[in-house]
Amino acid sequence: MKALTPTTQPTQLTMSSREIATLTNKRHDNVKQDISHMLTKLKRDILRFQDIYFDNNNRKQIEYRLDRLNTDILLSGYSIELREIIIKRWYELEETNRIKVPQTLPEALRLAAEKEEERLRLETVILEAKPKLETYDAIMNLNKTYNLQDTAKIIGFSKQRDFFTALKSKYLLMNNAPSQLSIKQGLMTEIVHRFGRQARITAKGLEFFTKRSHTVLRHKMTKEKQQELISNELTPLL
Repeated sequence: MKALTPTTQPTQLTMSSREIATLTNKRHDNVKQDISHMLTKLKRDILRFQDIYFDNNNRKQIEYRLDRLNTDILLSGYSIELREIIIKRWYELEETNRIKVPQTLPEALRLAAEKEEERLRLETVILEAKPKLETYDAIMNLNKTYNLQDTAKIIGFSKQRDFFTALKSKYLLMNNAPSQLSIKQGLMTEIVHRFGRQARITAKGLEFFTKRSHTVLRHKMTKEKQQELISNELTPLL
């Protein structure tokens, strides 16, 4: 991957939080918050992962640099603690496989038996963790929501206000709170805080508004999105 950068140790590679934000289409400050939360939960020394870069205005800004293990943990959709156990173990198996080379037939047979035992043990660990992982994943997916600005960007609107205008005809109130219809249909939910009510788009709502917008409001999309939609229509089904 082109943005992987060697650290002081020649064989160690890191990925910056800015690149992660670019790859996941997330805001950099949100990615940094996710990384900070992860490192705190794993009892890592956060300062050890911090680095400095200069933004477009030549101001010093903080970013994080993660190695392969911590990047995998961050990007996984499961519980951080449980995924760390499994991922670490896979790293151990890969390292053992590279270093331990049998020289004789008995050594090869013994190594094969050990690897089979380890495989069975790992399968047991994964099976035992699976109910917890599935429960966690279901909760995370259930609670996954998007603000209106991010939703407009994901769908491909060239101007965010066009998305807001389309919603306010039926799904969004004048104070940007969700209508009862959008809540009842599971398209939106809301967060109530001291500044008022905030609409959040659910995963179901994102799918619904994406399909509707790409059909009815295609002319409101960015040029890149319009070209992508045209290309998809012209691509023959295999």
